Amino acid sequence: MAGWWRVLPRAAGRYPWPTNVLLYTALFSAGDALQQRLRGCRADWQQTRHVATVAVVFHGNFNYVWLRLLERALPGRAPRVILAKVLCDQALGGPVAVSAFYLGEESAWGPGSRSWGTGSGSGERTNGAKLVESEVETGSPPICSSPTLVTKFT
Repeated sequence: MAGWWRVLPRAAGRYPWPTNVLLYTALFSAGDALQQRLRGCRADWQQTRHVATVAVVFHGNFNYVWLRLLERALPGRAPRVILAKVLCDQALGGPVAVSAFYLGEESAWGPGSRSWGTGSGSGERTNGAKLVESEVETGSPPICSSPTLVTKFT
């Protein structure tokens, strides 16, 4: 494991774009898997694959190009320049990245198949699918494929 930490800076220096895309993909995938685990759910690897696909196709590439553009447009490390970069990133880059994430997730699951709103607490997943009876009766954790999965069983 320690060998990776020596190789990573060299790879990032030699191949910055692919390294950036792979790191974003790893972080997005790990974040999705951790979110599912912390919610006490079984792993939904299809959801994690969708998140990884959005990271590979859009986020890693967008962030690499966007941050290089910001650095060229606003060079330097003075506090005012850093503040300007952060404000530009939050005002312009943030909405684009968040919109792309939700559009990517929607296109991966199909239009109208998922809802990102809050659940009703009625034992339904927010996409309208009923919980499997064995999940309710045996107490096995449900699959959390959406951040808004209803976990309250009534």
